[in-house]
Amino acid sequence: MDEIVMDKFEDFILFDRLEEQLSFLDACPDKITSALCFHGLPGIGKTSFAKYFAKKHAKCVTYMDVSDWTQFKKHAVYKDWKRELVHIDIDSNYREDKKKYFDRALILDEWGDLSNVAQTWWKLPLQEMQDIKVTHDFKMLVIICLNTSPYKKEEKLNLENQMIPAIRSRCGGGRKVLDRSNATNIIDFCPRSGEEESVVDAFTNRYPHLSDEDFASTYPDIRALVAAGEKSNAMYEWKLNNK
Repeated sequence: MDEIVMDKFEDFILFDRLEEQLSFLDACPDKITSALCFHGLPGIGKTSFAKYFAKKHAKCVTYMDVSDWTQFKKHAVYKDWKRELVHIDIDSNYREDKKKYFDRALILDEWGDLSNVAQTWWKLPLQEMQDIKVTHDFKMLVIICLNTSPYKKEEKLNLENQMIPAIRSRCGGGRKVLDRSNATNIIDFCPRSGEEESVVDAFTNRYPHLSDEDFASTYPDIRALVAAGEKSNAMYEWKLNNK
């Protein structure tokens, strides 16, 4: 099945806490002063939202799967990121698109597949990407997508074990973007106990033909649930038109 494109904030099914955090960032991208980290279970929507957010707020976007060594080696961004990111792939609309706050966005996906040593390679580049706004008036948006698990039986997959402290520090250390908001630079996409109800209600409203069995067997893989929901709606329409 083709990837479902999410190009509006309303396309995403989010529980209340996550919606509050992401909507603040979406409305106030100028408040982002360090790298963002989206973490949570696989398929829960981290990368999809990162692509939506970067496309909306940056004039040019680079996506990298850091687990793909061929791609990673070819685009050795951590070695010479200014050459790789600032001076290539600039389309004709780049300088004219003044409505977008960031000059460039970099999405680093599958971060957890990097060893601790490989993560240290990014310490200086991430710091320089943050500083370049001051030194060169060039605004960089960096989003790190990281698979983590909230379950105690999978403790090796928690944030602390998947991301070294130096990189967490470059993501603002989880501090609030503004004191009056609940948005932080490190955002957990996994619903906590009691937060699942709003997700279930949202799926029920958007995909009324998705069976309870399909939902129960697929949740919390939001990506797979959306695909199943779209399929159930399409099947209902097909049956309706072929009576």
